[in-house]
Amino acid sequence: MLNKHYRDRRGHDGGKSTLMEALGNSPGNILVLCKGNICRSPFLAEYLNQHSEDIQTVFRSVGLRTTDNKPSPPEAVTAAKQWGVDLSQHGAQNITAKQVAEADLVIGMEPVHHFEFVMSFFSSRKKFHLCGELADDSDLRVIEDPFDQAPEAFEACFKRLALIGDRMLKALKSTEAEVK
Repeated sequence: MLNKHYRDRRGHDGGKSTLMEALGNSPGNILVLCKGNICRSPFLAEYLNQHSEDIQTVFRSVGLRTTDNKPSPPEAVTAAKQWGVDLSQHGAQNITAKQVAEADLVIGMEPVHHFEFVMSFFSSRKKFHLCGELADDSDLRVIEDPFDQAPEAFEACFKRLALIGDRMLKALKSTEAEVK
């Protein structure tokens, strides 16, 4: 229901052009968020940081409802290694008003993250986008939480996030090339 509402609210294409436009503005500071900041957001932020050597953007991960310094589960650490991402030293961090104020763009995993973000940071609501807006399948804007699932769920989630991350980086790199 929320996913359909989100697509309808953003337009028939699910807002894909909206996120592409936001990336086209060369954001320097992007917050990547999810619920617990132990699986999806730390993976995507670290993946993007590792592959963004040609761009001037910093990616940081945060959680909406987490315990500070909570480590990533072993399944996440193992699955992330397949993509060259080390989550073994990651500690969860709750989102702060300062981080939101400093961010040019905030990217979440699910429509419920948008709702929670707006409830806490209403004045920054236009900064928020779903990373699933860059997915191939318009019906699958949600990046499902693999927490408490089998290792294959982490692998599938991270594969999807890496694909979306590559699309984000391509958009950012083309924008910076135009500026130079």
